[in-house]
Amino acid sequence: MKKYFICLLSSLVLFLCVSYFVGQYPSQSTQERLRKHAAEAKEYCLRNHLSMDYCFLVDFDVHSGRNRFFVWDFHRNKVVYSTICAHGRGGNSSLLSADFSNAHGSHCSSVGRYKVGVSRTMFNHTQIPCLELWGMDPTCSNAHARGILIHPSVAQIPTWPLPMLHRTLGCFGVSLRGFNKLKQFKEQTNQPVLLWAYN
Repeated sequence: MKKYFICLLSSLVLFLCVSYFVGQYPSQSTQERLRKHAAEAKEYCLRNHLSMDYCFLVDFDVHSGRNRFFVWDFHRNKVVYSTICAHGRGGNSSLLSADFSNAHGSHCSSVGRYKVGVSRTMFNHTQIPCLELWGMDPTCSNAHARGILIHPSVAQIPTWPLPMLHRTLGCFGVSLRGFNKLKQFKEQTNQPVLLWAYN
């Protein structure tokens, strides 16, 4: 019986380690989408007086249990950080995939380009930090009025091949460590940072 539990525990630890490391690294197709969107984002940032140091890219086509919130460094032309990201629970969304809407009360994620605003605490949770978002596309134009934010999530590490169990009311829910890193990147640049969510 003791050997059985040791074997079971070892298998669980191995599963968690594989899940963590595989969940951190983007697939080839994800990398191709990142490069494409980063190139377009650079031109958009130049035209709209946004940061030319970094942008945030969120690929909702990536499995919810993998890292899918990326920080792209324009100078180094590559991803310099990534973290998990929960999607909204509204509409026909599931644990695996998001449904998208810009409507008030939909509790859905919204694709499109956002300007990352000030850092503050959430109005109804004074101890939880967040970053405000302003929607810049028709698909996310109601973001600020809907209270869509970047904020720490309950989930903290990749869970692939299992889906992330936590969903939000439409916000970008990242790990606490991820949130602190995103805040640092934002503070390292003098202009507003672009967040582009796509699927």
